[in-house]
Amino acid sequence: MSRKLFRSRLAVSSAVALLIVILLLGTFMSALIYVSTLQMQNIGEGRKPLEQLSGAEREKLDAFLESSSDGQLKVNVTNTGMTTLTVTHALLIHEDRSLTVIDINPDVTLVMLEEAAITIPYSGLFVGLGLQTERGNVFPVVSKPPFSSPQPNPHLLH
Repeated sequence: MSRKLFRSRLAVSSAVALLIVILLLGTFMSALIYVSTLQMQNIGEGRKPLEQLSGAEREKLDAFLESSSDGQLKVNVTNTGMTTLTVTHALLIHEDRSLTVIDINPDVTLVMLEEAAITIPYSGLFVGLGLQTERGNVFPVVSKPPFSSPQPNPHLLH
């Protein structure tokens, strides 16, 4: 009888051990699947497609001061960004670091790669000039360097 009891206990303990192994494997696999799912969601949320970037991030404006005369500044602008933009204000920076905001009337709207000339009325002296878009971005206006054609090397002409 003790042999039968021993065999039945052995069978029960083997069955219990098998159930514990199955339970541990199931728990481990569930945790692994859960962590993998979370990682895949975070990867997808971290990347922004180009269409989802805000317009302010996609704006880029090249602006060059062409001339200034009779209280008028002529600025050539090119939209080099990835979205349509509207220039609404000119910002004049004075030597004492004060700022004068000038409305551009009418606003100038530019599609991608479009160029335009903007005339800005001004008075007084200023040390810096910027253009502000309707999204709040400010782009500096720089002086165009004078055009100069490449000069030949005089040492090569002999």
